[in-house]
Amino acid sequence: MHKLELKKVVKRFGEKVMAVNNANFFVDDGEFVSLLGPSGSGKTTTLRLIAGLEKADEGEISINGKIVNALSPSERDIAMVFQSYALYPHMSVYKNMAIPLEIRKVSKAKIKQRVTSIAEMLGIPNLLDRKPRELSGGQRQRVALGRALIREPNLFLLDEPLANLDAILRHRMRGELKSLFHHVHGTTIYVTHDQEEAIAMSDRVIVMNYGLIQQIGAPEEIYKRPINKFVALFVGTPQINIFEAKNAKSMSKVLSSQKLIALEKLLHKGKVEIGIRPENITIEKGPISGKVILTEPMGANILVSVEISLNSERIKIKSLVPNTMRVSEGDDVNLSLKESEMLFFLNEKRVEI
Repeated sequence: MHKLELKKVVKRFGEKVMAVNNANFFVDDGEFVSLLGPSGSGKTTTLRLIAGLEKADEGEISINGKIVNALSPSERDIAMVFQSYALYPHMSVYKNMAIPLEIRKVSKAKIKQRVTSIAEMLGIPNLLDRKPRELSGGQRQRVALGRALIREPNLFLLDEPLANLDAILRHRMRGELKSLFHHVHGTTIYVTHDQEEAIAMSDRVIVMNYGLIQQIGAPEEIYKRPINKFVALFVGTPQINIFEAKNAKSMSKVLSSQKLIALEKLLHKGKVEIGIRPENITIEKGPISGKVILTEPMGANILVSVEISLNSERIKIKSLVPNTMRVSEGDDVNLSLKESEMLFFLNEKRVEI
């Protein structure tokens, strides 16, 4: 069983920077969990704390029930894959993959069997004699993964391993990574700032910002039921529309009478905002009129920006429509918003109404 748990973990840099603030979470055996957030959110520092490359100022980190705070990285039995691949340039692919086992003084026959097996799994058996400089970015990434897999560690820690790849290769590799780690039943913590990557690959996602864990949940939960405005805005492409509801009357074209009554009560408690994702806004015969100010082709769909009047002011709202729809900049259109998919935020925290 390969499990990880963090309890009230804190990491400071100097007196003013709280890089990780009271982190509490667990990763179960065989689970693939992503740490997701913008630059400076604390996700890489959290990964380094787990690896033992940074020392926690407070809290406990345990692997398989054993507290590892005082253990060195090598004593934690963790394999880490970096964004830079960190391959030895003077060694062949075979040697790069074999070195973790050579350090452990594994027999040459066993090493050859493991390297050959992992190379076959990764589709690089024909590259074993090459040097890293002779490989493409995707091939170097596979070698780095192979070096991690060959050890059969307690945990796999991946720090933005696909960041240096082009878009097409990155998309293909994320599918291969997901399949690979489920195949080997590897307990994996994956750091990324790419929310599409996290949503596509993970069993669960941990969203971070300014050192704080904002939300932990399955990808669908994070997307459909974000805990606050930050998570709603950070997760989802195209980005969610969010606009302020200044009074119930101004929302009469948007909400049913039942929702309007609930909104009226909510407005007495603070600032209320409504969020709705572009795919839940249709351009048709709807109650809200507006003018198209921008169209952005997105393959099978078009992202349409429409200026509408709401709260006695002009706001921009985006709709995702099929590319078969004929819509152009300057067109007068009508919008319909799917009420069942609306999110409500009170002082930036999501609430049910």
